[in-house]
Amino acid sequence: MDFKPSDFFLAIVDFLGVLVPGAVLVYLQAEWICRIFDVSPLQAHWIVFAVAAYLLGHLLLALTDLLEHALNELLPFMRKIRLFPKLHEEAERLEKKSVPFLRSAATSGAATAFHAALSFLRLKHPEAAAELDRHMASYKLLRSLVAVFLFDLVFSIPVWHQTRLRLVVDFSLTLVFFLAFARMRQLAYLLAFQYCILIREQEPILDISKMDIHVS
Repeated sequence: MDFKPSDFFLAIVDFLGVLVPGAVLVYLQAEWICRIFDVSPLQAHWIVFAVAAYLLGHLLLALTDLLEHALNELLPFMRKIRLFPKLHEEAERLEKKSVPFLRSAATSGAATAFHAALSFLRLKHPEAAAELDRHMASYKLLRSLVAVFLFDLVFSIPVWHQTRLRLVVDFSLTLVFFLAFARMRQLAYLLAFQYCILIREQEPILDISKMDIHVS
């Protein structure tokens, strides 16, 4: 297998998408971690901090992905919320245009169609798939940071009289990261279907009228 620099870059992006939110969570919740495990990650060897951040980062990624799907399934009205209506409408238009040639791989909703589009790009155009992977890594990072500051907000409530400024900052960052996540996720959907249509339109079209057909 030939190694390409983009493969290494994508691995680093995915790694940071897990490590960065995990590290922020460990830093903010170091006191709670110390109470539970009797070890302060901020005073221990840096390897302890790195391992804790990596493990909690993966846990955040799994929990936020599960929560996102659960909200979409259990609360149908969540699908009707349009934070960025123009982006959403354009993505829906491109999705409808892409579904016919994605065929049976995209038949049960936007999420299935998006993953079908991503698979199509991996087969047809790895460079386009690599750009889409970077967008996905970005919105997963932002989604995890939403959870990090939301957790910190909840954990700070019992001592609110000592951490009023922290509560305000946590709430503000949760809102900002959520809006950034929603926009980046919608851009990823739009980009996936847009790439599929462009690649499909550039494929050679078979002109039957110019074929020399002999019927025996």
